[in-house]
Amino acid sequence: MGRSPTSYYVHVPFCQARCRYCDFHSKVGSAEAMTSFLDALETDLGRLPGRPRARTVYVGGGTPTALPPDLLGRLVDILDERFTLSDVEEASFEVNPGTLTARNVEHLLMRGVNRLSFGVQTFQDPLLRLLGRLHDAATAHGAIQAARSAGAENLSLDLIYGIPGSTMDTWRDDLDQALSLETTHMSVYGLSIEPGTVFRGWVEEGRLSPLPGDEMAERYETVVETLRNAGYEQYEISNFAKPGFACRHNIEAWKNRPYLGFGPSAASYRDGVRSKNVCSTVEYARRVRDGEPTADETEELPAARALGEAMMLALRMNEGITAGEVRKRHGVDPLVHYRRPIAKFEKAGLLDVTRNRIRLTDRGRLLADEVFQAFL
Repeated sequence: MGRSPTSYYVHVPFCQARCRYCDFHSKVGSAEAMTSFLDALETDLGRLPGRPRARTVYVGGGTPTALPPDLLGRLVDILDERFTLSDVEEASFEVNPGTLTARNVEHLLMRGVNRLSFGVQTFQDPLLRLLGRLHDAATAHGAIQAARSAGAENLSLDLIYGIPGSTMDTWRDDLDQALSLETTHMSVYGLSIEPGTVFRGWVEEGRLSPLPGDEMAERYETVVETLRNAGYEQYEISNFAKPGFACRHNIEAWKNRPYLGFGPSAASYRDGVRSKNVCSTVEYARRVRDGEPTADETEELPAARALGEAMMLALRMNEGITAGEVRKRHGVDPLVHYRRPIAKFEKAGLLDVTRNRIRLTDRGRLLADEVFQAFL
């Protein structure tokens, strides 16, 4: 048996409305469906042996704050009973600006939640409507300011670049408005048109045109330059933090350490085995109720695949990985095993190898998928 997990993810599958770009498992739920989900989650978490030690707990979705106050309170109580949230180093909740109330913030903070992540995406109201978001820019500003006034200190916000209809000017304005809120962390992602989404259908119908690759690259370079100049440290391809505020939960995953996921579609990784829960809230609840395994997909990674994934995940982080770390965990010297692709990408200026540490360069982060394929 390997190291015991100390990171836990809980997927809350409810939203007030489904965004047009989103491919996560979520639904607009009734109070009955939400109660059934919480019943199942409480039972599922109750199967953990003893009282697990949690370094990080991350509650995402969906939109956890789409639960009405009484059910949100019950969710926090379930997690607190299982993990004692005040003892958890980082207890994160994803928040939709349009669903946050002062009562919610106070209850979350009182029970030990110490990090809030706001799904802002953009501060341009027409683009928010295009995405299918229910909040507007003023609501986003107000929600973050209200959270800070209630005592929340570790605040993150998500932005998306490359939204059709956006310009470099609107993108710079997004970054300026985000910086004015002085959050401790930002996650900034390029828009991805995923199968099964409304946006994918619109692209296929010719109603929507994704931005060209060179424009996406220019937006990303603007992000990196702007946030670095504002005192944020880029610690991963899409993530930036003030010193001391990097997301510990995500770092655990990028370092390929074990974690457990609860709720429909939640993923777990332990002892070289990846699994993913069934992508149905009703079926998840039924399986828990009937004592059946909740995982719908399980894969024991072959040694070569495990090594490649470890390299790919570590290279997402700016610090990269040392040859010694790989040898210790996988018994392989990556500088020998991957000497050809490493030499190729080092020559192309995409990888930097210094003192046995392998990491992406700034240019390498623009072409990260190409580099990752060589390891996978």
